[in-house]
Amino acid sequence: SRDWSSDVCSSDLFSAAYYPLERLKAELSFRTEYTSLNRKMNFSPRLAVNYYLGDMMLSGIVGRYTQLPENDWLVRNRKLMSEVCMQYNLGMQYGYEGRFYKAELYYKDYSRLVLEETDAGTGSVLLTSGGYGYSRGVDLFFRDRISIKNLEYQLSYTYNISRSEEHTSELQ
Repeated sequence: SRDWSSDVCSSDLFSAAYYPLERLKAELSFRTEYTSLNRKMNFSPRLAVNYYLGDMMLSGIVGRYTQLPENDWLVRNRKLMSEVCMQYNLGMQYGYEGRFYKAELYYKDYSRLVLEETDAGTGSVLLTSGGYGYSRGVDLFFRDRISIKNLEYQLSYTYNISRSEEHTSELQ
């Protein structure tokens, strides 16, 4: 019997920023990660580009993110792969005289989600990393420090649509 509380995880992060123009910043980073629970290595590159216009910043981000499946799934199948999210963001933020506004559009493409598949011929249940899905939406944020004396408040709104095939399926 394996002691699942003794997971070993090691990771490395590299990040470099480049300023080709005074108002333009590009940042490349990547993370590598090894986890003993599923004995897998993950590589997650990310790229962010920011353009500054006075008090406004426009941004674009693309990145790959990974995470282990839940321990309950890994106990049943140690060969499950880390779940993957490819994320794409476009954003704008603006701050001026005590007020801050931020808007961001995003799209996330998920793969290798845990899928509980039933073999139609034998009825046996298998856990695989065959699930997939997506999420898309918008985040809005506002902070005000000056409208009402001695009061700071924040408002945020998120609209999200997501779809996925995970946890149950039937093999043909």
